[in-house]
Amino acid sequence: FCDLKRFLRENYDNAVYVAALQSEVRRLQGEGRRCLIFANSDDEAQRLILPNIPDARQWGKGGASAGDGPLVVTVHRGAWGLNLQREADCIVCRPQPGDVVEQMKGRVDRPGQARDDLQL
Repeated sequence: FCDLKRFLRENYDNAVYVAALQSEVRRLQGEGRRCLIFANSDDEAQRLILPNIPDARQWGKGGASAGDGPLVVTVHRGAWGLNLQREADCIVCRPQPGDVVEQMKGRVDRPGQARDDLQL
């Protein structure tokens, strides 16, 4: 498994990921959705997501930066404990282990959420 992860990290063309991410975020926003984008690392958020998604804003120590664009948070910082129901009603991410996905869903799918359907 470690060899596979290393191979993918060293040989994967990030342009494909960025194009797919842009397309999915545009589609969801066109449907009136508010996107929460989970990055696998700070580096991925800074180099690939924030510069390539229009109006994207990052979750920081003080919370979300101002604006209405998609919110970007790292899996490490954002999968547990945050209440992001006011910020998003759909999640965009790379494939994650099942237990992490459940925690991600819990950041958005909470009592009081304006929408009754969560898209992942």
